[in-house]
Amino acid sequence: MRHVGNIPELRDRRRIREILYSRVLIGVLVVLIVLALNAVFNIHAKYRETETNKLEALYELDKLMERGRGLKRDIVRLETPRGVEEEIRKQLGLAKAGEGVIVVFESLENTDRKFLFENQDILDSIWAVVKNIFKNN
Repeated sequence: MRHVGNIPELRDRRRIREILYSRVLIGVLVVLIVLALNAVFNIHAKYRETETNKLEALYELDKLMERGRGLKRDIVRLETPRGVEEEIRKQLGLAKAGEGVIVVFESLENTDRKFLFENQDILDSIWAVVKNIFKNN
């Protein structure tokens, strides 16, 4: 004869097995797996974006560091009288007394090509160029 005490256990096992292999549970598990994979892909995309931003930030930092080194060199140069003079000449286009200015034109047709600025004052040289431009037009 059979042992009567095992029948409820068999029914419980069969019922658990039916639940585990049911389409609803499999569908729920598939949805959970899809959601988990979606989360993983989103995290990976954010990681790649973060890496790209990090590289861009490092590039910008390198540019700023180089600019800072250049500014430090300029500060050291501007602390000397010669550096100040060079900067003034560069920014304002000034010349020392006795120096001449040479102006180069792309094309001067029908004009004699003589040096206008030998041993002349800067203002006289500029005025001679202006007169020469209007004289040829």
